[in-house]
Amino acid sequence: MSLTVTWASYKIMQSQLNLNYNLSMPIFEINQNQKYNPNSGFYETNEITIEKVSGYGNNFHSNLISIIEFNLHDSLFNSKDIKYILYGYYETTFVGNNFSETHTGYKNNLKLLEFTRNMGEKLEDSLKFRYAFIKIINYLKIDYIDINNTKKTNYYNVDFNRTTLLDEDAEILFKEFGQMETKAKYIQLFDWKDSEGDSVLRRVVDDFYSVK
Repeated sequence: MSLTVTWASYKIMQSQLNLNYNLSMPIFEINQNQKYNPNSGFYETNEITIEKVSGYGNNFHSNLISIIEFNLHDSLFNSKDIKYILYGYYETTFVGNNFSETHTGYKNNLKLLEFTRNMGEKLEDSLKFRYAFIKIINYLKIDYIDINNTKKTNYYNVDFNRTTLLDEDAEILFKEFGQMETKAKYIQLFDWKDSEGDSVLRRVVDDFYSVK
């Protein structure tokens, strides 16, 4: 009888410890916003804000990676998705108290709209692709030390409509991003100039028709 009571007490204690641990886990509020400039009449800047709103932890660090994906279909009905890391989109990070961060870039939304518009038009009009769709995917990684002094990592997909917490398999994605950097699979966002844009176009088309 005493053994039964002891085991039951242990289970209750373990459940309470697990509950206390879960309640101590930090909760992050993550949003992607656009900032309007009344002087120009445009939403010129995109920013991603991160704030710890509750929970415990220390040594917080975030890593934000933006992926630009080209979904292309040529005249022979061949299709392919081509992905690159996009540099220069969120190029500046402001750090606040109690772990709050803002990832932003100077007029990055205007640059991106001009870049994707020109790329799409040239792919479809000049290079005769039947369809060219370009999108941006933001992946966020937050490392921290929890209340038990254990390193933890959260992964997120950050979009305008919602932020999605990803499972631990997302670690594979970040390893792939590291390999992409090693293989120079990245594009630098810039104020559009045909001379620079044409070199990016050639690269995207070459990657589309490559056997890889």
